[in-house]
Amino acid sequence: MHINLRLTALFAAAALAGPAAVAVAQTVSSPDHPRFDVPAASDTPVPATAADKAAFSVLARPASADDTDNALVARIASQSGIGVDADGARVVGSIASGRVWLIPANGALCLGLEDTATDSLGISCTLEDAALQDGVTIGDGTQVYGLAPDAVTAIHAAPADASSRAAAATSGGDSLGTGGEVYTLDAGHNTVTLDAPDGSRSFDANGGGDHGG
Repeated sequence: MHINLRLTALFAAAALAGPAAVAVAQTVSSPDHPRFDVPAASDTPVPATAADKAAFSVLARPASADDTDNALVARIASQSGIGVDADGARVVGSIASGRVWLIPANGALCLGLEDTATDSLGISCTLEDAALQDGVTIGDGTQVYGLAPDAVTAIHAAPADASSRAAAATSGGDSLGTGGEVYTLDAGHNTVTLDAPDGSRSFDANGGGDHGG
């Protein structure tokens, strides 16, 4: 059993010189032996791989005008040191605070949330193997946002314990949509189940997830 813990990025978690505050959340490889697994260091942008583009077709399409309006992503790319590819980043949705981005990095995929009120961007990166199976998630302290791979046919969520608030379904019932759509959960530990042609998988959107088959 491989366990992957996801930590969420908060807009205020880090501040860099200039107008764009950025934060990079890290993934923890094991709750028993915690260490932070982050995208490998790279001084140059690392584009999405063929596998990334196959799992998330948005990464394969030409950049739109919205995609190229990416000053905050470019800023994080220049300062992150993890090979963030601003040119390859694509807008995958929007929320009240701003746009939601899917962003390639070195050996990882990242989900980014803009906060237009503070001219900031928070990103949370998931190493590629986990991202290709379970997608990527990020939280802003109030809600958790996720993007599942395209092949996912349905997304379900439920509280993992009695103290968790019920998932905020975006499409009614316990179904949160399908792959390629940004889904939303209340903050707290939520068990997310992804249905796909090759079976179902479950993980904790804020904590540990079973990455077994």
